[in-house]
Amino acid sequence: MFIVDSQVHIWKEETPDRPWIKGARERMRLNGHREAAFTYQECVALMDEAGVDRALILPPSWEGDRTDYALEACEAHPDRFGVMARIPQNKPAEGAAMMRDFAQNPHIKGTRLTFHRPIDRNWMIDGTNDWYWPWPRSSAWSRWCTRRSGRPSLARSPTATPD
Repeated sequence: MFIVDSQVHIWKEETPDRPWIKGARERMRLNGHREAAFTYQECVALMDEAGVDRALILPPSWEGDRTDYALEACEAHPDRFGVMARIPQNKPAEGAAMMRDFAQNPHIKGTRLTFHRPIDRNWMIDGTNDWYWPWPRSSAWSRWCTRRSGRPSLARSPTATPD
């Protein structure tokens, strides 16, 4: 049986050159999340131990919209990893440019949108993400996003959903 883990987070330690978003460490503690770095090397070892063939990396929200470490993992293990990349949802021009770049990268399998932090919780309904998809005008917004970017979209929205 071929097994794929559909969501893993990997990350490096926070450093001055690699800052996390404000309040990230406190949220990690409150949610009982591991704070120490979780490297792709450790991830591969655990995948091997568990018999997992591949994994989809979803870069963690505390690193912002970075994909560099996830792509490093893919370069090191192209047969084991793919990425659902984060985009700056509140910066349409930057997000659209990243999506164009992502369409050329075989490791990036789609985009990941999150609406679980206080800063982004209302972006689905307040117009911030209107540049990304046209709902509620279209009930087929996920298919539209896939056609637009050439890749699927993954949205995590624990508190806000379209009507």
